[in-house]
Amino acid sequence: MNHTTEFNQILELMDNLSFIEQDEIINIVRRRQIEKRREEIAANII
Repeated sequence: MNHTTEFNQILELMDNLSFIEQDEIINIVRRRQIEKRREEIAANII
């Protein structure tokens, strides 16, 4: 399975969730992005 197929499957799964569930996933992903970026910044400082 390639990246595009997986991505499209994720989007389809998201479409089946309620708006509240979609918002929760969006918030989780956003927090993970922020944390990953913080880790990258910290690694570059050291």
